[in-house]
Amino acid sequence: MAEYDERLREKLEKEYHKKMKNAQNVSEQLETFKLNYIKKMKEEELEGELIKRQVEEDLEREKQKDLERQKKVAKTREDFRTANEELLKIQAAIALKEKEEEARIIEHAKKRDAMEHLKKTKEEERFKTKQAIKQQLIDRQIAELMKVRDQQEEMLNKQVAEAENKAADEFEKKERRKAEMKSAIEKSRAAQLEKKR
Repeated sequence: MAEYDERLREKLEKEYHKKMKNAQNVSEQLETFKLNYIKKMKEEELEGELIKRQVEEDLEREKQKDLERQKKVAKTREDFRTANEELLKIQAAIALKEKEEEARIIEHAKKRDAMEHLKKTKEEERFKTKQAIKQQLIDRQIAELMKVRDQQEEMLNKQVAEAENKAADEFEKKERRKAEMKSAIEKSRAAQLEKKR
C-alpha cells in the first residue's frame, strides 16, 4: 500500500511539475506575445507617424505643384490674351491694308476701264473707217468688174453676131454656088440632048 501511494505521489508530482512547466511555458509565450505585440504596435505607430508625415509631405508637394500649375495656367491665359490682342491688331492692320489696296485697285480699274473704253472706242472708229474705205474699194472694184464684164459681154455678143452673120453669108454663098452649079449642069445636059437630036 505504501508503495502504491509512493508511485501515486510521484505520478502526481510529475504531473504537477509537468503542468507547472507547461504553465511556465504558456506564461513565457504570453509574455513573448505581449512583448512582440507591444513592439508591433510601436512599430505600427511609428510607421503610421512616418506614413502620416510622408502623406503630409506629399500633400504639401501636391499643393506646391497645384500652385505652380495654377501659375502656369494663369501665365498661359495671360500670354494667350496678349497674343490674341496682338493677333487682332495684326488682323485689323491687314484688313485696313487690304481695304486700302482694294480701293486702289478699284480706282486703278476705273481708270483702266476708262482707258480701255476710250481705246476700244478709238479702235472701233478706226475699224469702221477701215471697213468703210474697204467697202468703197470693194464697191469700186465690183463696179469696174461689172463694167468690164458688160464690155466683154457686149464684145462677145458682137463677135457672136458677126460670126453668125459671116456663117450665114458663107452659107448663102455656098447655096448660091450649088444652085449655080446645078443650073449649069442642067443647061449642059439640055445642050447635049439638043445636039443629039
